[in-house]
Amino acid sequence: RSTLFPYTTLFRSGSWRLTEGERRSALLSRSNLRGYEEMTFERFNPDGRGQLSPEERQTLTLAKNAAMNFASRREGWLLFSGAYGTGKTHLAAAIANQAAADGIDVVFQPVPDLLDWLRASYSAYSDSYQERFDRIRTVPVLILDDLGAESGTEWAGEKIFQILNYRTVNQLATVITTNAGLSELDGRIASRLSDRKSTRLNSSHGS
Repeated sequence: RSTLFPYTTLFRSGSWRLTEGERRSALLSRSNLRGYEEMTFERFNPDGRGQLSPEERQTLTLAKNAAMNFASRREGWLLFSGAYGTGKTHLAAAIANQAAADGIDVVFQPVPDLLDWLRASYSAYSDSYQERFDRIRTVPVLILDDLGAESGTEWAGEKIFQILNYRTVNQLATVITTNAGLSELDGRIASRLSDRKSTRLNSSHGS
């Protein structure tokens, strides 16, 4: 199971003695990017492995450009939608890796794992549910992968809506990937996403 760290982890007493490399390593750990480090913009190939049509390559090129633009500004929201294997997670992780490399506090998390992490806090000794929830709501850059893959419970829908609503009101940079259409999502969540900048990826991405 993925692990997220309480907001104070990076700034505990003595952290000022860390080298730049150690600081970035700590930030990478807090970002939950272990295992995703190789998903960078440099490694994303819009041409796939030669199996894509010109239209599909163009779509992936536009998606990469949108992701790189977002990564350079880290403002607003970006939504990637499309089928499995179209490169959504790679581009989202690339945005997160760029933020971490720039020293920006970021969280990258698949939505089902995020909800499990919040549920586990009810019995956690290290940090409370509210601390974990506030960490996700307020982190400067939040990347939620695979929205719609979570169990469709009332509690799950309520937590996701609260997170997205808070980030809407406070204009915090947010990236979301989903395999679902807006009509398949909770209506309140879909309403928060419907007017966001959206890139739909339709082709299978082979890199």
